[in-house]
Amino acid sequence: MHCNQQKHNDMKSMTTILSQSILIFSLLFGFLPAYANAQQEIKDTASLSSALGDLFQSLDRKEIRVEGAIGVFVAEVLYFADSTGRYEVELDAGRDIRRQIEGCKLNMFSLEKSPCFVTGMAEISIDLEDDNLGDGRTIKLILYQVDSFENREG
Repeated sequence: MHCNQQKHNDMKSMTTILSQSILIFSLLFGFLPAYANAQQEIKDTASLSSALGDLFQSLDRKEIRVEGAIGVFVAEVLYFADSTGRYEVELDAGRDIRRQIEGCKLNMFSLEKSPCFVTGMAEISIDLEDDNLGDGRTIKLILYQVDSFENREG
C-alpha cells in the first residue's frame, strides 16, 4: 500500500512540475494555447510523451525576439545564450553578420564577459523526429534578422 501511495505521489509531483514547466515555456514564448492543451492528466510515460510532444510541436517554427550573447563555445558550434539558457544557432542573416560573428567566443560562466552580443529575430527549430523525450529534445534558434550586433573586443 505504501509503495503504491508513493508512486501516486511521485506521479502527482511529476505532473505538477511538468505543468509548471509548460506554463513557464508558454509564458516565455507567449503560447498560452499550448499550455491549455497540455493540461491533460499525466498518468504514465505515454501521456507525458504526448503532452510534451504537443508542446514542442506548438513551439516549432515560431518566431521570437532574442537579445543576448553569441559566439562559439564547444567544437566551434555557434550558440546564443541569455538568462534562459544556451541554444545552438543556425545563422541565416547573411554573409556580413556571419563575418562579424567570426571569432566571437561565448563565456558560459559569465555571459556579461562574452565579447559579442546580438539583438534580433529567430525562428525556433525543434527536432520533432527525435523520439527520446527522456534525454531531451534539441532546440535550435535560426537567427534570420539581426537588428544590432556588438563586438566589445573588435
